[in-house]
Amino acid sequence: MAPNNVGTLFIYDPKSPGAHRAARILATAALAKVSVTLDPTYTHGTTNKTPEFRAKFPTAQVAQWQGFVDFSVLNNLIFVYGSIAGFNKFTPELVKAKLAAAVDALAKVDAYLALDGRKFLLGGNKVTLADIAVVSGLVRGYQGVYDKAIQETYPTVFRYTQDILAIPEVKGVYGEVAFAVESPLVGRLE
Repeated sequence: MAPNNVGTLFIYDPKSPGAHRAARILATAALAKVSVTLDPTYTHGTTNKTPEFRAKFPTAQVAQWQGFVDFSVLNNLIFVYGSIAGFNKFTPELVKAKLAAAVDALAKVDAYLALDGRKFLLGGNKVTLADIAVVSGLVRGYQGVYDKAIQETYPTVFRYTQDILAIPEVKGVYGEVAFAVESPLVGRLE
């Protein structure tokens, strides 16, 4: 490992839409000015199921904000995107419910940030792992179903997401993010 390398990340393409946890790790490492090696031999669904891999990497406890984004945002968005892509049966009532839950989570973050005009989730003037965890999930919504109308309804969290993504070290992981203008669900939920 190179100097300042903190370890190896076992993941497929970290810029793919399903790699939000990898992007979270890489953005955090970039902010900490350390490097992470990506294992080029890793094959998701194969490598991570071997007894050797599982023995080395048992499941760990997640922090509060990370759990919030994974369960309240990403679980719902994954279902919505899966329905759009045809991986799930497209049931308008269920897609509406999952989308409403993902938007409700967005509204909670917006209200929390607006309480005292805070710039970061934990207050202060520094980005923390909590911010990276939340933005890593929200960005997936903003790339697809958190369209212009939702962005305008919850401007505080939208600005917050843009500000975190503009930090040079974080931008190095995510690149230029194209924010949704119109949801791919327009006309499909009637």
